[in-house]
Amino acid sequence: ARAAIEACATPAHVRDARVTLALEPDPLWIDADRQRVQDVLSTLLLKAMDASPHGGEIGVTVLRVGQAARAVVSDAAAAVADLAAIELTGKASDDFDHAYGGNLAHAREVARAMGGAVGFRTGSTPAEQAIWAQWPLA
Repeated sequence: ARAAIEACATPAHVRDARVTLALEPDPLWIDADRQRVQDVLSTLLLKAMDASPHGGEIGVTVLRVGQAARAVVSDAAAAVADLAAIELTGKASDDFDHAYGGNLAHAREVARAMGGAVGFRTGSTPAEQAIWAQWPLA
């Protein structure tokens, strides 16, 4: 997750986005290609930045969910889950993908190729809305 945040430092700076990271106290190890995981997480971060207003707040939380490590990306504006819902349910166009920071459907396929998943959750408050990627623990 740290590498993805570092990879997105320039877009975050341009958008004046504040990105926070919360980790489990102990490391969560997964058996997946590091660069491809970084690419998936970077796509999620860029999607959250594009969904947020200038100066937005993006949160990344890495936690254990059963036998998986999950990275949850949320934005204070609670818009990223709505974008993910449009994109991951097949209602997005190529113009939509270009305008909103990359293709989550592609990120989902990359994650699946490594035994993982990409998804979203919606709710009535910003804390309930997020996009996420996860992989089985090693």
